Amino acid sequence: MEFKRDQKILERKEAKSADYLFVNAVSKFERFNFHRGFGRFIKSARKGHVEAVWIRSVIDSVSRVDLEFKFKAEVLIDAFLATDCPMGWFWAGMICRDTDQRIAYLKQSSNSGYTLARIVLARYIYLDLSLRKEGIIAWKPLADEKNPFAMAELGSDLYRNNIDVCTAELLLMSAAESGHAEAAAELCELYSQKHDMLKLAQYSPLSESETRYFSHCLNTAIIHSEYRTTQCDFNVLMMYLGKGLYWRKSLMRIQYTDDEVQKFKLQCLEYYCSKIDLQQAAIFTFLLCWKRATYALKGIGIVIAKMVWDGRYENLIISDDTPVIRKSRRLAKRICK
Repeated sequence: MEFKRDQKILERKEAKSADYLFVNAVSKFERFNFHRGFGRFIKSARKGHVEAVWIRSVIDSVSRVDLEFKFKAEVLIDAFLATDCPMGWFWAGMICRDTDQRIAYLKQSSNSGYTLARIVLARYIYLDLSLRKEGIIAWKPLADEKNPFAMAELGSDLYRNNIDVCTAELLLMSAAESGHAEAAAELCELYSQKHDMLKLAQYSPLSESETRYFSHCLNTAIIHSEYRTTQCDFNVLMMYLGKGLYWRKSLMRIQYTDDEVQKFKLQCLEYYCSKIDLQQAAIFTFLLCWKRATYALKGIGIVIAKMVWDGRYENLIISDDTPVIRKSRRLAKRICK
């Protein structure tokens, strides 16, 4: 039983899309901790992300030759440069400690059309006050194409300089929902200033480093839990808190000295699971009724049911074997026959 549950948790962790995981890994990449940064690409590589697979292949080829490669940036730089392609020049630049040489690699990659290099190079241009407008001009067309990295950079500029907070919020939301951790952190700061508990509870788990904001929401909810007097919908707040605790196990592992906080965490988690359990059962009940009532569209109903069932680890929760869950499984089997 324990093995099956561990397997379910593993499947849930692997459910995020390859693109989401790749964006998340790039947004958290640190030049001075590159061996850990490159390790974050493993999950997206497993799911078949082309760039992540390529990155891992370069690193694996080096590790077989030099077991101490992770402590030698020069070894990896040479390996990336040896590929003689825009991606190789970009990642060589990302771990190069010499600023001038780093910019030279990024320019070489950017001139060859690699999008990530264009965005990072524009950041260096942006940091020069005399060239700031050129950096923004470079981000805008990519942000219009919904590139999460460009949206995060442009949104941060609009927010930090108080130019257009509404547009900044939309850009940062899109970037955060695509997996950009820094964009989520910017949103946490924005919603903290607005005292928007719902949004703060929603986006703080995505930022991963902004657990203090999540803890603030948790403590605020506890204060108002007896009379439910928060300025927002208390039930929705509990849903967001429970969702964060469910999908981000690191938040659940945070230990609080106050037993009341630990107890409330479990209440939020149970509330979220119970509501999603009911939602899951409702989806399959609707599909079953649709299958029975619309014979002409029966094939479409089956296709939708199978899509929902196949994506259950990504969109629906995994909980203990409850009557509601058992009912959902029975309904799914009857629909998909």
